[in-house]
Amino acid sequence: MNDITDNMKKFDALTDVLMRPNSHAVGVMKLLDKHYPAFARKVFEKNPLIEKMAMANFCSMDILMYPICGHCESLAAYCRYAQNAQGFPLLDQDKKPVGVCRCLKCGRETVAPITFYEWCLMELKKKAPESIGMNLQTVVDIIAERGLENAKRRYRKVKVKEYVQP
Repeated sequence: MNDITDNMKKFDALTDVLMRPNSHAVGVMKLLDKHYPAFARKVFEKNPLIEKMAMANFCSMDILMYPICGHCESLAAYCRYAQNAQGFPLLDQDKKPVGVCRCLKCGRETVAPITFYEWCLMELKKKAPESIGMNLQTVVDIIAERGLENAKRRYRKVKVKEYVQP
């Protein structure tokens, strides 16, 4: 019975870490909200799935690398590489395959979309200081980071209690 309780504590601690929002994504959104609130609200408008994906702590892609839909200007998700009529991948100037994204808001595909970072820089040119580009790359929300560290510490405590030195 004690093993089950310990395993539940570990699972709860791990779930707590994974379910917290990504501190970098939260920091980026707070920075956008500070300089251009209407733009920050528009990013996830009517697109809750992408919001959960981009803001999740377990997401493998940085929020600034998400593609932007060319039709409704919302965050989208990469789905495949572009192909020519013969089925071969299209390549850009650097000989890298051209990505295609699908918008989960309007359902359309965009070939060679710009990233969220590039879009932010274009939108914020007149609304924010020039240094915001660097801030977008390095911003970390301290409160969210502290929460993540607390959850990691809690997980380590449970793990240390389990291990007994002979």
